[in-house]
Order: sequence, then structure tokens, then C-alpha cells
Amino acid sequence: MATLTATSSSTTSVSLYFKNKIFIGAYICNMLEGYDFLVTGMMLPYISQLFFPLQDKISVLLAGSLTFLVGFLMRPIGGILFGYIGDTYGRKKALLLSIFGMAIATVCIGFLPTYESISFLAPLLFVVLRMIQGLCLGGEGQGASVFVLEHYRGVNPGTRGGFLATSNGMAALLAFFISLLVMSAPLSGETWRICYLFGGVLGFAGFYLRSFIDESPAFLQESPKGLDQPIPIITVLKERKLNLLNIILCVGIGGCLTYTGFTFVNLFLNQFLNFSPSFSLTCAAFGTVLAMIAVGLGGKICDRLGLYKTLNLSLISIILFIFPIHWFLALGEMWSIILSLLLLAIPTGGVAGCMPHLIASSFSTRERYTGAAFSNNLAQALLGGIQPVLAIYLIKITDVLWSPAIYTFLLACLYGVFLWAYGGRLKSFEYIAARGV
Repeated sequence: MATLTATSSSTTSVSLYFKNKIFIGAYICNMLEGYDFLVTGMMLPYISQLFFPLQDKISVLLAGSLTFLVGFLMRPIGGILFGYIGDTYGRKKALLLSIFGMAIATVCIGFLPTYESISFLAPLLFVVLRMIQGLCLGGEGQGASVFVLEHYRGVNPGTRGGFLATSNGMAALLAFFISLLVMSAPLSGETWRICYLFGGVLGFAGFYLRSFIDESPAFLQESPKGLDQPIPIITVLKERKLNLLNIILCVGIGGCLTYTGFTFVNLFLNQFLNFSPSFSLTCAAFGTVLAMIAVGLGGKICDRLGLYKTLNLSLISIILFIFPIHWFLALGEMWSIILSLLLLAIPTGGVAGCMPHLIASSFSTRERYTGAAFSNNLAQALLGGIQPVLAIYLIKITDVLWSPAIYTFLLACLYGVFLWAYGGRLKSFEYIAARGV
């Protein structure tokens, strides 16, 4: 009996070791791929001038921001493509292909000539490479969350999903740090390339690391047989319409909040309040650290209070705080900027901490990768990724520095009404969570 107990304990320890190894691998790869995509947002004020030499500062920023947005528009297509691979041929294959493609595109940007060298071909090629980056990122993110949560089989999905989501913050911090070093270095005008070449090398390292992980047990148990199975995206669009809308609104809100912190704060402080690039990046990095802490706590609260109660409380905090957040930021005082970032972290943690569990538990195993990747990336493209562009546009047409709050406020109200109307029906779908995540 004692021997049996010892053997069981040993088996459990080995199983936990491999699960933790998979979690750490997914965290690192997610971070590296996120860095490759986000570094353009950090370098946007500088990169825009190299590829879009327009007349006024706001137009240059809008052109650069639209290029940033192009990457988001490709992400739903990437979600469909890599989702099909992940649901049909394996999660591991999809994740390997996505990080390899991201690494290639990022290195190519690092070697890309600027407008001064090849004229209009420079912005054209830059946009094409950003499209490839967006396509590949569409296969990462929630695909990695699905992969991890399927390995843990419903054990603290909020906590584990929330902690995995902090990898996005780590990606942003890495992008902040490298961008800050590059822009502060007294070197030639070509030093911006270091950001991309460094990111490409990291991407190849992530590909190597990911090649040693094990396939998801839920996927192996289902054993889909390639073309004998229905195309996953068709199943998702036919049978999970309400789930899709739920995720699109949730991720849209989360995207607005995170890209306010990752991208808009940096642009706003530098371009509208005339702070130095280093100060602006430092403030954005500080806000990102606060958000990461809040996201980790948000996942724990999700396990404690439940998914929809946590989301409802987060929406209330957005409605109450979003206008003060932007008003304090616009004051431009050190104390007001810090207070703004603290307030922004609260709803960001609640929404982003819930998102991985919400998305993975909304689909069955054979459609989960596609459903998670497509819904998340469609939301980022339609609602979340437009935040920096829309924020700059709202300031331009209203001449009111806190006007970007309007969009996030209206989106939070819309999602609140949706949950009030359909929350009961959505909860009935949670039985799916027991089938693999």
C-alpha cells in the first residue's frame, strides 16, 4: 500500500513537472512573439518618420498607426488558418509554424530599406511584412492559452490563464526596454533595426524551445482524422454565434485597455504633451507592470468569484474610472500620470485575467483552437487594435485630450447590456469546460 502511494505520488510529481515545463515554454514563446509584434508600436513615433514622410506630425502618426492596425486586421485570417492546423493536425504544429513565420517577418523588417532609399516601395514592403506578422500572431496568443489549459484540465483555469496572459505584459516590457536603449544610444540612425533583428533571433530561439513540448492530451484523445472532420471555422460560425459575440465584446474591451497602456500612453505623452521619448516609454512600462500584477490577481479572483461576476465588476470599474483615467493623464503632472496608470490597471486586470478561461471554455475540443484564435483576433482587429488610431483621431477632431475615453466607455456599456441580456444562456455553455480545459 505504501509502495502504491509512493508510486502514485511520484507519478503526480512527474506529471506536474511536465505541465509546468509546458506552461513555462508557452509563456516564453508567447512573450517572444508578442515582442516581435509590439515593438513597432513602441517605436511608432520614430518608425513613422522613416517610412511615411508626410507634412504634419499628426498625419505621420496616423499613417504609422494605420500600419500598426494592418497587423491587427490580418490576425482573424491567421486565427482561421492556424486554427484549422491546430484543430486538425495538432496544437503543437500550429504553434511552431506561427512563431517561425513571425521570426522570419521580423528579421526582414530589420533589413528593410527606408523611404529615403527605395521611395514608395519602403512603406509598401513594411505593410506587407506587418501583415505577415499579424497573420502569424493570429496563431499564437489564445492558441497558447488553449494548449496550456488543455494540459491542466480545469485545475484553476482562471489563475493559470491569467498568469499566462501576463506574458503580453512581459512582451511589452521587453519592447519598452529595447526601444528605450535604442533611442537613447548615441549611435547612427540605423540603430532602430536592432529592435527587429533582436526580436527575430528571439523568435528562432522560441521555435527551438517549442519543438520539445508535448502535444495536448485533449487533442490526442479526440484524435481528429484530417479532412474527415468538418472544417472548424464553419462549426464555430454555425453553432457558437452567441459565444463569438461574447468573446468579441470581452476581448474588445480588454484590447482597448491594454493598448491604451502599451501604445497610447507612450504616444500621448510624447507627441501631445511633449515629454521626452525616454520618459514616455518609462511611464508606459510602469503602467504595464501595474497591469501585469492586476491581471495575475484578476485570474485568481475569477477562480474565486466566478467568471461572469468578475467580468461584471470589471465593467462597472471601467464605466466609473475611464473618464478620470484619461483626464488625469491629460493633466500631465507626475502625480496625475501615476494615478491614471493605477486606475487603468484595475479594470485591465479584471477583464484580461478572465479572457483566457472565457475563450477556452466556450468551445469543444475539435473546434477550440479555431474558435479561440478567430474570436480573439477578430475582436482585436475590430475593436481593440483600433484604439491607438481612434484615440489620435478623436483628439484631432475634438481638440479634447481626454476624448479617447468615449470609445472605451461606450464599448463597456454595450458589453454590460449584452451580459445582462444573455448572461444566463452563456453560463449554460460552461459545461464544455469539463471536456478538455
